[in-house]
Amino acid sequence: MKNHKIKISSNKHLEVASNDTGMVPEKKHSFLTLKSITKELSDYKYALDESSEVVITNADFIINYVNDQFCNTTKYAKDELLGRNIKIIDSNYHSQNYFEELYNNITQGKIWKGELRNKTRDGSFYWVDVTVVPFLNEEKKPWQYVSIRKDITARKEAELYGKEITDALTIRNNDLEQFTYILSHNLRAPIASLLGLTNILSDFEIDEKEKRDTITGISQTAHKLDEVIRDLNNVLKVKNKSADRTKEIIRFSTLMAEIEIGIRQYFVNEQFLLTSDFTAVNEYYSIKSYFHSIFYNLTCSSICFRKPSETCVIEIKSAIREHTLILTFKDNGAGFDLTDADDHVFDIYKRFHLNVDGIGIGLFMVKTQVETLGGNIRLTSKKNVGTEIHIELPYMMNTVTGNI
Repeated sequence: MKNHKIKISSNKHLEVASNDTGMVPEKKHSFLTLKSITKELSDYKYALDESSEVVITNADFIINYVNDQFCNTTKYAKDELLGRNIKIIDSNYHSQNYFEELYNNITQGKIWKGELRNKTRDGSFYWVDVTVVPFLNEEKKPWQYVSIRKDITARKEAELYGKEITDALTIRNNDLEQFTYILSHNLRAPIASLLGLTNILSDFEIDEKEKRDTITGISQTAHKLDEVIRDLNNVLKVKNKSADRTKEIIRFSTLMAEIEIGIRQYFVNEQFLLTSDFTAVNEYYSIKSYFHSIFYNLTCSSICFRKPSETCVIEIKSAIREHTLILTFKDNGAGFDLTDADDHVFDIYKRFHLNVDGIGIGLFMVKTQVETLGGNIRLTSKKNVGTEIHIELPYMMNTVTGNI
């Protein structure tokens, strides 16, 4: 019997060495077949290692193999990865549902394909296109998982940049529509009124009373123009990226306490009950002036549009869902029929209760500020039942600590 041995050569190919002199034909054929298969498998492995990142874990997701490309991307040495859970590269970006889908597929022996954002040893992030292949035992249960990964960070960054450009253009287009509305509906009428009043003054035959009335009309119209210009200025302040946007840690309970003092001084004759629950999230790193404006406007709106026959009840609370902070403002006020809103609830100068003083800019300002903070806002309302507003903002651990 001749000795046979398999060795790994310097060029990373598996080689089968043997002194096969005098080997019987059947054994020689089997040996050559084994050598051919081993060579083929070695070529496949070489091609895979050269083209992709590869990581292999056992059934408990403990790493037992990584190739050089995986180490280069993650910036970990092999001995820092072997024996560790694959979660060592998790970036806490994806939702629990996303990982549940991945887990449910591979633990049932199904191949999973998708994209993951991972974290390197130095804390930087990268994206990979991933295929996870379960290897099954005789009982059809996975005993290890082979993950083949392609770095797609450049593509994802390009997609993100394209989305940012598209979003910016959409916002700019919406801004132009809003300003066009203001100019056509809220500046044209006062200017036309001023022109008419000045024409009256140019008539030398008008009496003193008519003259005084005309001057009063000019004054009132000028004040209306000033209000519109101030509204425009307030909107521009929010949208101006060069404006002061100093961030700090905001404590919601403290902010609401400060706002309540001011509101009770303003609505001194009104009965209202204001409750808040910030147990889920009480601190957030952001622009305090924006949050003060949002909380103040929505609280005042609830009081202004209360039902005269009932004590106004306002509930404010925070919650967290995955990577999202949710702020809810709920009241038992007059409410309104959303079908009357025609998808224009947050439009500037949009009003639903004409019997209450106001100019219809509060909700528009709140929406503008929320979107500037990277969030979104939605509203539900029912006539004579009340209104509920939900604000959603990005929430990560670093939005609490301020390390952004």
